[in-house]
Amino acid sequence: MNSIRIVCTHDAVKIAETLARLLGAEGDDVRITFGRQSLEALPAACEASEAVLLIWSYDAPNAHYMRQWANMIPPERVVEIARAPGWPRTQRRAPVIDFSTWRGERGGRAWHALSERLRAVHRFINPQPEPMRKPAIAVGIAGAVAAGVALMIGGDAPGDIKEHAFDDEKVTLALIDSAGMGGPMSAFEPASLNDPAETANSLSVRGFASEQLPELQPGEISDVAAYEPQQVREATLLERISALNPIAYGER
Repeated sequence: MNSIRIVCTHDAVKIAETLARLLGAEGDDVRITFGRQSLEALPAACEASEAVLLIWSYDAPNAHYMRQWANMIPPERVVEIARAPGWPRTQRRAPVIDFSTWRGERGGRAWHALSERLRAVHRFINPQPEPMRKPAIAVGIAGAVAAGVALMIGGDAPGDIKEHAFDDEKVTLALIDSAGMGGPMSAFEPASLNDPAETANSLSVRGFASEQLPELQPGEISDVAAYEPQQVREATLLERISALNPIAYGER
């Protein structure tokens, strides 16, 4: 509920009552202060959290107490409407709203301008915290915090990961669909190529019995007969006659 105090002279009491009725129907707490006796409420009004609505009627610019209200109340809390031309110069933050043609209806340019000005004063009196405009920032911060917690938890894991990952009793084949075959498996790390001894030892695969290979004995090599070319055709008559010559045919 917002508090509004209407300050006016005697000639504007009727319009002040109309404004109080309309503003009260919207849920505001409205009080009317008029005449010279209004100065008694001025000290308390300077410290109160309420909007002060000044009505500049025909007699108001010449009333000393109206000038006192305009100068003593903080300008951020003052709302001014004019029922007659001419109003005193003050340290106002917003222009005076022309109510000279207003006939007591809720609506119209003058009424909307008054409502907007009152909302601005109430926001100044009761500031509301602004909602977060970028919720993605909060999500990003939450994600970063979660990542940091995960890193902290991971830092406390056992140092020897191989011992747990390659345990024969723990490493099993996963079942893939209903036709999959499961069971224990053995896994080992191959030896480095830079270590010949480790490479030789790694030839004995884990899970198979390593047997001693028999020693190889050198075998006997049989003699090879002299090579005799095979004749692919029968000798001619000339070759047969030449073969009877005691002197070899090829040594002539």
